[in-house]
Amino acid sequence: MADYGVTVRGTISTEMPCLGIPVFTAGTGRAHGLGFTIDSTSRAEFLGWMARIQEVPPLTAEQTALARRHAHSIFVRRPWLMKTFRPEYGDYSTNANPLAQNIRLAARSLEEIQANGDLRAWAEYAGNPEQIDYLQAPPPVVADA
Repeated sequence: MADYGVTVRGTISTEMPCLGIPVFTAGTGRAHGLGFTIDSTSRAEFLGWMARIQEVPPLTAEQTALARRHAHSIFVRRPWLMKTFRPEYGDYSTNANPLAQNIRLAARSLEEIQANGDLRAWAEYAGNPEQIDYLQAPPPVVADA
């Protein structure tokens, strides 16, 4: 249970608004500027919001619907299954290693990269200037039996 969310770049800026919960962004994250988060343009503005956070009402039905459409687009229709590369997370708590969070090649050959198909799908999107977003075809509608 929560009345509000506060984040810099976390996915809560997409998730909590789906439940009508206002989220204050302290940076430019996934949902910044899309109409369902409370975004600040300065540190003073952000601190002002925090000083009166209890006065902010739940999101409107329209904002909640917008957040749900956004979440559906990025979590259901746009997933890119990365097979050719794998994420690698190290200890970056001290900022000593700028590559502590990185992506490593997982495929062992050109043939494996081609068989994975993940880079081909992305290249087809990136090479098509008419395509606005990297959205997959909608899932088929299954009628109730």
